[in-house]
Amino acid sequence: MAQSIVAYVDAALDDAAIGHIHKRVFAIVTVGLFFDVVDFIILGSLVPDMVRSNFATPAEIGTVGTAQIIGLFTGAIGQGEFTDRLGRKRIY
Repeated sequence: MAQSIVAYVDAALDDAAIGHIHKRVFAIVTVGLFFDVVDFIILGSLVPDMVRSNFATPAEIGTVGTAQIIGLFTGAIGQGEFTDRLGRKRIY
């Protein structure tokens, strides 16, 4: 009985060994996501103190949070454009 392409690819991926390049790519992606998470954690942990000390109003904090998300989104789109033009390894 013939094996479907999906079954073949599934079996090939299940049987594939994880090599050095896989570990390196995983580490690079993990570091990138780490800095995105740190960005959110820093803002989230500073919000109560900024409001309590009257440094910013809740509406201003919302604006900063929105700007943060828009900045991450814009950076992701921009990085995709730059990596296509200049090379993924160099840009990342």
